[in-house]
Formats: sequence, C-alpha cells, structure tokens
Amino acid sequence: MAAPEPRVRILGGRVVQRAQDGNALPGLVAVLDVRVPPFVLFGCMLYRRRDRAMTLTMPDMKRVDGNSSGIRLEDDELRAEMTRAACDLARMLGANIDAVETAPTGFAELADTLRSRSEAEG
Repeated sequence: MAAPEPRVRILGGRVVQRAQDGNALPGLVAVLDVRVPPFVLFGCMLYRRRDRAMTLTMPDMKRVDGNSSGIRLEDDELRAEMTRAACDLARMLGANIDAVETAPTGFAELADTLRSRSEAEG
C-alpha cells in the first residue's frame, strides 16, 4: 500500500545568501513555494525569530490600488507542519537551520552571555 501524499509539499524556493554563510542571527532564511491542497502559496517566507525559533509567514500580496491584502493561517498544527517542511528543504539547500550559539545582538544579550559564561567557569 502506497503512503498517503503529505498534506504539505514544498514545490521550490531559494535560501538567502546570509543563511548559507552559517549565519544564525534572526531574519529571513528562505523564500519558498508551498502546496497545501487545494492551494499553492507562492513566496512564503521562512524566518528565524529572535528566540531562534523558525516561523513561516504567508505571502505578502499587494493589490492594484496599492493596499495590502493577505492570507491568515489559523490552524496551528498546519502552520507547524508547513514550518517543518520548509526547514527540511532549507536545510537540504544549505541553510543554517539548527540551533547554534549566535553572536549577541544587543547589550543586554551580551551581558547575559558574559554572565552565564563566567558562572559556568566558576
């Protein structure tokens, strides 16, 4: 018996250069086209948040009159499944997805990092 087709399928995309250089700082990681029957969403964006968690956003849409419109995904389970699929593909394309220690981005984070290192050293 054949396995059922996955509910989410990544059709293609690209990893941004900064994510291929081992950069684990917050920001855009990849832009992907995602198929969730009966829809295909072109231009979903995979981001690393400040807390290092990955999140997938729906495509931005600009109307002819210049106003924005969009799609809101209210199914948390589906969003998590989409994010996992996006992370898997981005990782295969060379993006730094897995949690790693990153350079501090601000004074408070630097202070916390230095404090925790000094406590660990004794």
